[in-house]
Amino acid sequence: FYRARASKNEDPPSMCIGINLRGIWLTKRLRDNERRKLDRFSWQGIENLLFKKQRFTIVPRPKKNQAPPKDIVLWMDHYRMSKYIVQLCEDFHRFSVQLRQRHGSDVHGTSQRKQALERSL
Repeated sequence: FYRARASKNEDPPSMCIGINLRGIWLTKRLRDNERRKLDRFSWQGIENLLFKKQRFTIVPRPKKNQAPPKDIVLWMDHYRMSKYIVQLCEDFHRFSVQLRQRHGSDVHGTSQRKQALERSL
């Protein structure tokens, strides 16, 4: 998880960004290093990721027959961190696509082998 701010002047940072093979997690930082999950974006649900200086933006993909969602704007401690987060997201997304292509299944755990194992139990 990486620290982020919900607004430019917020101190200390109240948000965290988590990146994994399935997508991006946003959490709220609570006392004693606890976190509360706010939102999760799968790679298919993200239209674009942007950074400009310290600002990191997640542009969600609009769903059919619904109003376009608002962009999620977070502020990082330094412009290099926002650039790093975007590059890390690109690398994770590229890796998850490669895994799906090589194994003929998706990263979300619905592979044929797992389904067969569940049926046998």
